[in-house]
Amino acid sequence: MVFYFSATGNSKHLAKVICEKSGEATVDITACVRENKYDFSAAKGEKVGFVMPVYFYGIPSAVIDFLKEINISFDGENYIFSALTCGAATAGAGKMLRKILGKKGITLNAQFAVAMVDNYIPMYEISNQTEALSKLAEAKPIMERIALLIEKKANGDFDDIKGQEFMTKFLYPLYRPFSSTKRFYANDSCIGCGICEKGCVCGAIEIKDGKPEWIKKSCANCLRCIHSCPQRAIQFGKATEKRNRYYNPYA
Repeated sequence: MVFYFSATGNSKHLAKVICEKSGEATVDITACVRENKYDFSAAKGEKVGFVMPVYFYGIPSAVIDFLKEINISFDGENYIFSALTCGAATAGAGKMLRKILGKKGITLNAQFAVAMVDNYIPMYEISNQTEALSKLAEAKPIMERIALLIEKKANGDFDDIKGQEFMTKFLYPLYRPFSSTKRFYANDSCIGCGICEKGCVCGAIEIKDGKPEWIKKSCANCLRCIHSCPQRAIQFGKATEKRNRYYNPYA
């Protein structure tokens, strides 16, 4: 089984590529959290993976919360791996994940990473559709190589896009203030479809009087609500209004 957390489809895409090769099943972390499902059992020889994006050069808070609650029984012969997706570099995210899993008694056999399409529009403009498709084409052979290495149960650190690991120490602390929901809002183009509410891993959104309201002070800041809104109605401050949206078409 391959656990994945994905807001705009990149990590879901990678998880699907891995599972198509390995024959394992994907497990959506967001669905698990929404359904309060944390107990799992790995079959004999089953591969167990953790696939997720990198946020502020670290691990998404929603994944951390999930891993704190997860209870997996292993048979002692399982191959365990992680695979990170990012815009450019993973820095110390892999090390952070290993530490979190280590507290649960889980040791990785291998870790992987692939650069895909960045989606953090609160800070900058992101790729348009043509540019995004080009980046995904570049990522395809890397994802296929990762899937092949996992099928062969390769051991080791295969993350060759870390960059400067110390960057996590300086930038990850910024994740918490950006996780405040104060700057989220829906403009007048909102049609009250509820997609944002249903997709929020934190349960931070509630449709009231036909429009979303952020009922919690903080969230995972995954931006799924922004990128999945069919009307481009959801914003994070004023800067996102004219910026591109993104969802991986292969997810």
